[in-house]
Amino acid sequence: MRVDDVLLSADHLLPLNSPPLMPARFLPGSGVAAFLHSLDRVEALDGVNLALGGHDGPMRDPRARIRALRSRTHEKLDGLLAACTHPMTIQDLLLALHPRLRSIQAVLLLDQTAALAEYLAGTGALRESTREDGAALLTRA
Repeated sequence: MRVDDVLLSADHLLPLNSPPLMPARFLPGSGVAAFLHSLDRVEALDGVNLALGGHDGPMRDPRARIRALRSRTHEKLDGLLAACTHPMTIQDLLLALHPRLRSIQAVLLLDQTAALAEYLAGTGALRESTREDGAALLTRA
């Protein structure tokens, strides 16, 4: 929501963290592509000089924060693609990306890993197949 030159961004833009990502197949309207598109839309707003997220203080340069979030998202995509060295499940990828994962982080990071993998499968960078037990396997294309 915008009020004059202030953007009330909730958890969409946060000064210290990336927002949680969820695969679009689980929550329509979400996913990495939708998140990147939403960053483009917010960045295009003229006259916004301050963004207030749901926590962690004000962002005095919202466009710089958007550029940082976009860059971090692409780093995560590149990291996932590099970690996919053989056919892997989302859980395999999660553990490869976060070897010192604490259980409290697991749910959000599992959703994020699935969202990143879904995006890369949509771009053709990963291929998805199914293992005998029905688990999805991802492989670099």
